[in-house]
Amino acid sequence: MREDTALKENPCKQLNNLVANFDSPVLVVAGPGTGKTTAIACRLKFLIEKPTTSSSRILAITFTNEAADEMKRKLEKLGVKQIPENIRTLHSFAMRVLRLNSLKVGVPSGFVVANSDESELVAKDVFSDLKNKGYQMLPRSDKKFMRAFQEKVSCGLPGSATFRNGVEIADPNFSRFEQRYIELSRFYNAVDWFEVVPLTNSLLNNDDIKNQVQQWFDHIVVDEYQDLNPAEQTFVSLIRDPNATLFVVGDDDQSIYESGRFADPLGIKHFRQKYSNAIIDKTTLTTSHRCPETILKAAVSLIEHNNPNRIPKQLHTVRKDGIVYKEGGFGSKQREGKWIVQVIEELHRQDVIYKRILILFNIGAIGNHYVQEVEKAGIPVNNQLRRLEALDCIEKRRLYFLLRLLLNKDDGLALRQLLVLEPGISDRAVSKLREHAEVWDLTLRGALHQVVVASQKQDNFKRWPQGFKQIYEWIEKVISINHTLSLHEKFEQVTDLLGYADFNSVRDLMALAEKNIALEDWQILEKFREGKIPKVTLLETDEKTNDKVRFMTMHNVKGLDDVDVVFIPALENSVIPGNFLEQEQRRMLYVAMTRAREAVFLSNAWSRKGYERHRAGKNGVIGRKPSPFWDEIEIPKRRENE
Repeated sequence: MREDTALKENPCKQLNNLVANFDSPVLVVAGPGTGKTTAIACRLKFLIEKPTTSSSRILAITFTNEAADEMKRKLEKLGVKQIPENIRTLHSFAMRVLRLNSLKVGVPSGFVVANSDESELVAKDVFSDLKNKGYQMLPRSDKKFMRAFQEKVSCGLPGSATFRNGVEIADPNFSRFEQRYIELSRFYNAVDWFEVVPLTNSLLNNDDIKNQVQQWFDHIVVDEYQDLNPAEQTFVSLIRDPNATLFVVGDDDQSIYESGRFADPLGIKHFRQKYSNAIIDKTTLTTSHRCPETILKAAVSLIEHNNPNRIPKQLHTVRKDGIVYKEGGFGSKQREGKWIVQVIEELHRQDVIYKRILILFNIGAIGNHYVQEVEKAGIPVNNQLRRLEALDCIEKRRLYFLLRLLLNKDDGLALRQLLVLEPGISDRAVSKLREHAEVWDLTLRGALHQVVVASQKQDNFKRWPQGFKQIYEWIEKVISINHTLSLHEKFEQVTDLLGYADFNSVRDLMALAEKNIALEDWQILEKFREGKIPKVTLLETDEKTNDKVRFMTMHNVKGLDDVDVVFIPALENSVIPGNFLEQEQRRMLYVAMTRAREAVFLSNAWSRKGYERHRAGKNGVIGRKPSPFWDEIEIPKRRENE
């Protein structure tokens, strides 16, 4: 029975004892497909319909913006008329608090949050600065130091002498990097994404600010608690008034962001260390409405190898069918790919539609060959292995950065990236401009203004690139645009300025601005940057157009509930777990398997070339070993040979 069907059968009545608790913090441990989203929706519905509760006094924290949107749709299905306005990500709520008080923690007002690419750009600039000062920096240490810094602010100092990526805590170059990374981020009027919550926690250590924030809400609901890192778990405890209710849902077995976002799955197991009077419910959400018995048992046999660092669970299912099939020892990835094609073709003949087939990989680059094999067979493909680059041409990038500067003229990171788009402006020229700005205590835009104006009067300033003048003129015209206009109208003026009005390459942004007029300007630009763009040619689609086999990485499958068949190839030791955290990799495979409603097909090869061999290190082309997880997955023999 699907969760949508359960909704029609009034599941909130079944969960009433759970969602009606007001006496203590509640942690609900929910297995895959057991209805955790429904439980949260029922909790919110119960609070909203309580006469003494105002929906404005409810905060619902989700892991992603997509999950927030899904929660709102769930509430609408439950017949809730007054949707709480504060259903949002933890990060966005922390941003709200930080923006009100940023100067108190040394962050400029109007700051921007650096995305991953921009953080790497700042790290690259820091690396260059330190080398120019004569420090011996190892090649590629900029990214390693950046990740060590992000781990430090998210988790604190590790118990060992090194961070997870091997950077030594006592390395003097790391200390220099950390100091300069913070300085340069602030120079660009920016903070690292991973800094937002720790900086907000620093604010909340001030009793006046903490008391103010705690007075905003009487009820707090948190989804996906297992994916919060230590700083984020602390943030939840700091924003909660002692008299406010707390309702948390999570599953330590489904924590798959430990390496990427420093998530701490032990936060589930040690929940009572933060909330001594907490009620921990492990018995209500134990029936999976998604996974059939064979798949659930096979997945559980795998995840139990993470004992004793997990909470034991007694999971059940309402379905007794299902298939788990293991086909190991293919002679090459070519043969493995052809086998997958044959199985897909047979499934399609049995009326399994393509879009309900999912092929998953631990590492996206490994999947490229399999995409080609499936496409070569004439099977339609939806390839989500790579992030689509929204800013895929210089026109879009230039337009995007100018629009950012229109919204925030002090956005130093936007200007930093805009400058190097102009022919004749090198990274070294930008570095010299930054040095000039810091010597004279100017912003990057202020330094640009000074050198452009001065270069027209003084010969010694003419050494600056001529492209600086063009950038300066664009910016001055853009920031003079009337801010009361809609983004669509601002967009038209900027495209006219650049001469891009008739460029096909920028029409996607026009469509986005038209489609999202209810959103704030910065939210629309965020969607554009993330690639969430309604392609003009694809605004109208039909069921047949969307019927494609999906290729994804395992990291991106959380929340998927519309999959019948899952393929997981390349299950070899050098690929999974490889050099990654073994317990997290096991959890990721568990999550991948439990997306399936009907069948799971697992495979590996003993001979492999290409990117996979590079990942293997000393593991050569042939004689590759299956993943240790292969034998941990126990299935009935009759199933294995079906």
